[in-house]
Amino acid sequence: MHRKDKSTSILLVCPEFPLPSNHGGRVDVILSLKKLVDHFNSVDILYVDWDEANNDQLDALKKISNGNVFFVRRTKSIFNFFSFLPFQLSSRNGLAKFSSELNYDVVFVHQDYCALFFDNLLAKNSQCRILRRHNLESKYFKSLSNTQHFFNLRFWYYFTEYIKFIFFEKFYSKRLSYNLILFISQDEYFESNFINKLWVPPSLTLDSFSPPTDTTFRVCFVGSLFMDNNLEGLLWYLDRVHPLIIKDCSEYKLLIAGNPRDNDVSFLSSYENIELYLSPSDNELNNIYSSCSVFISPMFNGAGVKLKTVNAIVNGLSVVGTDIGCQGCGLVNNKHAYIANDEYVFSSSVLKLLKDENLRISMINNAQQHIAQKFNVDYEDIFSNCFVDFK
Repeated sequence: MHRKDKSTSILLVCPEFPLPSNHGGRVDVILSLKKLVDHFNSVDILYVDWDEANNDQLDALKKISNGNVFFVRRTKSIFNFFSFLPFQLSSRNGLAKFSSELNYDVVFVHQDYCALFFDNLLAKNSQCRILRRHNLESKYFKSLSNTQHFFNLRFWYYFTEYIKFIFFEKFYSKRLSYNLILFISQDEYFESNFINKLWVPPSLTLDSFSPPTDTTFRVCFVGSLFMDNNLEGLLWYLDRVHPLIIKDCSEYKLLIAGNPRDNDVSFLSSYENIELYLSPSDNELNNIYSSCSVFISPMFNGAGVKLKTVNAIVNGLSVVGTDIGCQGCGLVNNKHAYIANDEYVFSSSVLKLLKDENLRISMINNAQQHIAQKFNVDYEDIFSNCFVDFK
């Protein structure tokens, strides 16, 4: 057991309140927070959101962080859309003005969306400034624009964010004061020209993995139900794949779980053999995983590592996904998961796993071994080099 470093003060900055951790970005925030607390004993948190979390939510987060939790309100105005910065940054510009009587040795900022915090004096006065990059956002928003029709306003929002993120990544980000980038995606790590960089995948350990779930005829999808690329893939599955499986297996059910934010996704319940869980708590999400045998990741647009797919494997579910749905995970078709972009191959793959317990258990064991090896990182070594040597 390592000795905890109680002398280093650290502030973690995140783009939204991270609980419940029911989609990929929040999952990585909570996993990294737990690793930081494990090493540093306590971590203060600064989050940006449209509204402040309630007392129960704050208490739950404080139990994990053992530190203070601060809030900055996100803003929306016409000026945000005309800014040369992406809306995802300009709507969080309050980060640059946040003040505190506390000083920090380390600031650990999640996502480019919070990058304006590096203009804050708290960041400039710290000795170690780290950006945790979830995606190369220009690629991500370009892929989101592909989900929309040219004449749809959402297309133009995604496309202008794509152009603005290109500007941000090539020019503006170079003037910010961070001195290390931690990439989730290994591919994006190799593509980056930034000198001080590390590839740091999700904070998984061997004891994080659940055994293969019991055999049921229940399949699940877990993802943000406010993101158009998730809805695009889910609707493709519901319209093209779902009826084929029902025809062959009457016991089959699909559980859909995710955070819809302000989106009305009640139409999803109109499909037969569906159970819909909106904004599930962490305990509810664990129950959903444990009650299912197969996870689907039917996405056709996206960037970076598909953490939803990694999380499903960690929770003991075999996976059927598209190429994009398994992106960044290094999964091999027919060994770690079934990968299919055709509705007939996709449906037959789901049915194979539902009907053959030995095949399903073998595949999830292979996938968990692969994820454990691919994401096996010595976090003690990273913390020692990044957070301690500057003293």
